[in-house]
Amino acid sequence: MIKQSDSILRTAFFSRFFPPMAPELASRSTPTAIACPVLTLPVEITIEIFTRCIPEDRSSEPRGQARSPMDEPPILLTRVCRIWRDIALATPSLWSRIHLEVPATRSGYLDPWWVNLLDTWLTRAQNRPLSVLVSNLNHHDPDGCLAAVLASHSRRWQEATLELPFHQFHDLDSIGYLGSLQTLSLQAYNTPRDVPQQITAFHESPLLSRVSLGSGIRYFHLSLPWGQLSSLEFALAKVRECVECLHHTPRLASAVFQIEEDVLDAATAFLSAVPPLMQLRSISISGFGATNLLSYINAPALDAFDFSSSLTAQELSAIRIFFERSGCELRRLKLHYISDLLTMNVVTLLTALPFLESLDLGATEARTFVVVLVRLLENHFGTQLQRLAITHHRGGVVGGACEVGGG
Repeated sequence: MIKQSDSILRTAFFSRFFPPMAPELASRSTPTAIACPVLTLPVEITIEIFTRCIPEDRSSEPRGQARSPMDEPPILLTRVCRIWRDIALATPSLWSRIHLEVPATRSGYLDPWWVNLLDTWLTRAQNRPLSVLVSNLNHHDPDGCLAAVLASHSRRWQEATLELPFHQFHDLDSIGYLGSLQTLSLQAYNTPRDVPQQITAFHESPLLSRVSLGSGIRYFHLSLPWGQLSSLEFALAKVRECVECLHHTPRLASAVFQIEEDVLDAATAFLSAVPPLMQLRSISISGFGATNLLSYINAPALDAFDFSSSLTAQELSAIRIFFERSGCELRRLKLHYISDLLTMNVVTLLTALPFLESLDLGATEARTFVVVLVRLLENHFGTQLQRLAITHHRGGVVGGACEVGGG
């Protein structure tokens, strides 16, 4: 009776999720049907094991290295045996993520094989939300085949990272409504000097909250629902672009800006201050002249601040004035890199931050830390401090690191 019920339940399960293969898969789920012990596992468990083979977050993986999509976990699973192949092909969740980098070792026309692979892969995901990373560095696609495939599956995009020649983004302008898109990361190549028309492909994205713009693509190149964003990241941006964008992002909670200029240009002099960013809790800036951006910002709720560049006395002063103007109760601070000549400037800044709980300092000289810490102790600094990390950098080399945590 139990065996009969189990058979009925299995048949019902596969009829619900894999109707074309239900009879065959259900029959394979019994130990007597298969000789190999691994293959005697119930198909439900096999599916769960397969699912756990797929990495959920690949953001930390190295980029730009030659990698064959044929070595990706879902495809590898289809090459073990016919049974695993059938199960893998019938499990949409295995195909809901794709990381496709067309090799950039040589230029030329885009091989249709890549486009067909992308289409086949995403089709296997059926109605599952998609996480898509597609990078085509320098291959021509005159017929727009890649854009056509991307557009055909765009309604299911949840996370999209697209690295394409600039003109190919305009090939996506006909996409329309993107009801599932939450995270968007863009990088462009061969960007023309003059861009007469904005890219509108991602404008209708009601759930979009996180945007990252890499090299080759600027704020003014895009029509986006800026007002709803909670997270923003700019690479190689100018202060003027950042300020103009911040005027349109009142809900921003997290911001990362990599500034590429070291002096303010003429257009920056006519910029107005950004209205207080009441929800901004974390900001990270880097690059020469990055603190020029701070004079336009007021962030009363700021909780974390990260600065990575060669600090000057003027920049430390700009950071201190920014904190004072914002009136924030900063709890996490990272400052890299401090020279031996700026120890007292750093002490002045830190003693004005009584709520600090986490402090990460990087300096060019080891003795800088000694002076800073002694001065801070003399001023009774650190009553709230729970974590202290110090790193010694010299000539671009990490010479030593220490981290102390407490409760």
